[in-house]
Amino acid sequence: LIGAFGEFRASYKNIAYLAVTGRNDWSSTLPQENRSYFYPSVSGSLVFTELIPKNDILSFGKLRASWAQVGKDADAYATNTYLWAPQIVSGDFVGTGNSWTGGSPKLVPEIQSSFEIGTELKFLKGRLGVDFTYYNSITKNQLASPRLAQSTGYIFLTLNSGSVQNKGMELSINAIPVETNDFTWDVTLNLYGNRGTLGDFLPGV
Repeated sequence: LIGAFGEFRASYKNIAYLAVTGRNDWSSTLPQENRSYFYPSVSGSLVFTELIPKNDILSFGKLRASWAQVGKDADAYATNTYLWAPQIVSGDFVGTGNSWTGGSPKLVPEIQSSFEIGTELKFLKGRLGVDFTYYNSITKNQLASPRLAQSTGYIFLTLNSGSVQNKGMELSINAIPVETNDFTWDVTLNLYGNRGTLGDFLPGV
């Protein structure tokens, strides 16, 4: 596996931030015509409390968003078909046959695309904080090794089997009910939810 990675970052004072990345991989576990694949990302955030008058209620506020792709190659030797070692059959005959796992010479890389939006808020000089994130990701050309009918000639094949979508949210609430010179009580509540659904899949499997 050979990879080339580039990154660009920019910021404006303590208000706005931007990051852009790009990566290209070349993997020997994929067919030669499909072994090069590129995946980028971009993310940004805005600290909007830097643009409003200071106050004792909202002490910090940030909005953030990102979009990214991630590539994945296959396991080693997934494109090749192998034979069992030769064995003597019926005394004078030597035979061989395909192994249980067949090769897949037309694989393409798996690509996951996702976006995320969120906010971070702090109130009452940091005594109360809220962090919320919503995300959505779709994986296409998912690499899998489903068990197949033996009529195909094999039991297992590594295939680009379909797509999967995941979406959900994360919420974190942090509070400091008591804070003195000698004692601090910190309370955090985390909530998380995710829903995954299958999209396209192999017909008949």
